[in-house]
Amino acid sequence: MAEPVVREFGPLSAQGARVDRALRSAWSPLVRNWRFTRRGVVWAQKVFEPRGPIPVVRGTEITHTRIEHMPAEWVTAPRAQGSSPERAVLYIHGGGYVFGSPRTHRNVVSRISHVTSTRVLAIDYRLPPEHWPPAPTHDAMLAYRHLLASGIPAEGITVAGDSAGGGISLELVLHLAETGLPMPGALILLSPWGDLSMSGESVTFNSGKDPFIPEGPVRKLAEVVVGPRDAADWRLSPVFGPDELFAAFPPTLLQVGSNELIYSDSVRVADRLAALDVECELQVFEGHPHVIPVWGTPESRISLKEIGEWVARHVPAEIAPAEPTDAAVEEAAEVPTPPEQTLL
Repeated sequence: MAEPVVREFGPLSAQGARVDRALRSAWSPLVRNWRFTRRGVVWAQKVFEPRGPIPVVRGTEITHTRIEHMPAEWVTAPRAQGSSPERAVLYIHGGGYVFGSPRTHRNVVSRISHVTSTRVLAIDYRLPPEHWPPAPTHDAMLAYRHLLASGIPAEGITVAGDSAGGGISLELVLHLAETGLPMPGALILLSPWGDLSMSGESVTFNSGKDPFIPEGPVRKLAEVVVGPRDAADWRLSPVFGPDELFAAFPPTLLQVGSNELIYSDSVRVADRLAALDVECELQVFEGHPHVIPVWGTPESRISLKEIGEWVARHVPAEIAPAEPTDAAVEEAAEVPTPPEQTLL
């Protein structure tokens, strides 16, 4: 059986260690005390939605739009302005399947737009308590069809998502394969949460190590999201998707921290794709907190550069962006991370 390409980055930088300590002192207690009820979900949506200006790469343009029932926004960083209209990134935000929006993730999306020299469509998919999975996947499919209908070729689209948004991205690509729609040119998964049954080995061996995702509360969150359904159903937990659908995947980049509770989700996806001869690379950042490109650490700089290079290598040459320069990576990484940026 083929082995995935695995690249390891470490040891953890001093700046990364400071982020880890800050999360343990401020974020972890908050999550541990969060009650997963209807009221708790609504509370999270209100508390973590930014109210003031959101720091983005200087000169970034934000254009609000709507795709049928769904709000969305185009994020175009300076290096993406004037780029080929035949390429785009479809970004699916995280938030534990229950909160988050394009605004909570505008900061990291502007960074990704800058290093990929590509405009990004960030979608505001439906959330509980009014809507439950698979509503987010249906909304992601709606956005993908919209990009195709607007004249962007499938091979010019990169699908990207973090955490729960990474799980939805996986689900989207499985559904594209199932329905016979053309595959995107690339897939980027940032600390994807793709197993709501919480059956990965890292749920045990990284319990207590992850400063961002405490085991107990996240198990409870998964139970709330799944409800009475089977958590091992691949339409809820895409890591269990059928081989024949995974075999159709585009080149896939996964990035994850070694101490993450859901580390195994990335490993299992990489192993599945490699076994099916799909081009895939798993990048593991030693000890780094959840969703690597967010935090402005040296590891974030590496992450952003790798994302930019992945898009440049896998979009067709005639419409591909240039690989990001060190200066472009620095411009993206130095944007302050807002305290509201919660990426579970």
